[in-house]
Amino acid sequence: MAFDVVTAKQGKPHVTADQQALMQAGMLGKGRYALDALNNLACTMTDSNTLTVDTGGLMVDGRWVVNEAQTSFAIANGSQAQFRKDLAVLEITVDPSTGVTSLEEKVLQGATAATEAAAADPTYEPGDLYTGLTAVVPIARITLNGLTPTCKALLPSVADLKTISEQTKKLGDSVSPSSFLNSESLKITMIGKLAIVHANWLPCTVSGGGWKSIYTLPDKLKPENEIYENALASTSASDFYPTIMRIGNDGVIQVNAMGKSLHNIYFSAVYVVA
Repeated sequence: MAFDVVTAKQGKPHVTADQQALMQAGMLGKGRYALDALNNLACTMTDSNTLTVDTGGLMVDGRWVVNEAQTSFAIANGSQAQFRKDLAVLEITVDPSTGVTSLEEKVLQGATAATEAAAADPTYEPGDLYTGLTAVVPIARITLNGLTPTCKALLPSVADLKTISEQTKKLGDSVSPSSFLNSESLKITMIGKLAIVHANWLPCTVSGGGWKSIYTLPDKLKPENEIYENALASTSASDFYPTIMRIGNDGVIQVNAMGKSLHNIYFSAVYVVA
């Protein structure tokens, strides 16, 4: 049967562990995460040979794993003037004939090195419970500096991922383009604090020399610094002249008529708003 209503009464046992895992992976993601529960699998070195992982839960390829009591991992002695990195891992195995799942706690020991940078994590195959029968999940790294060990939890937290997601959304909102002015002759688009101004033959009936004011921007669109851009201006006779425009800190757009009688101006400018 291709489609199956899993969460429904069928008059027989029919919900499988794989179906439950698929649902959980769909809600929380297909990765491997520590859940925001109990003591969040916090790790401490109880002594130089014992890593203790506190209570908590995690998701592994959609499978919910819980640690209901502090669990200890035995760490081998370090070596004087040497560095080593070990991994405390959970190895999950599914029996291919029965489908029964088992879990074993292990320590993978790395090779010693003369510096911490040269000391590498031991290699392992992470596996995949979606298509395979095993998964190896590092939950903590133990770094030995000589005889002194320290530990660090490795699993990303669902709580952290939620925070990142919220921050990413805020960032996306802050850089999403929004139009503040959108007329036939003047368009201003904001992307974050960046303003993009495009004047498409903006009317500017000015003449003579020096700077002439042609438009004043709203306060929220004033530039952080005064800007200058090249522009193209037209006269009543439809002649075209290159000229210069500027936008001051006060938001006033000005054009230098350069002794001509100008009627329209064309320019583009990009700046950071104050």
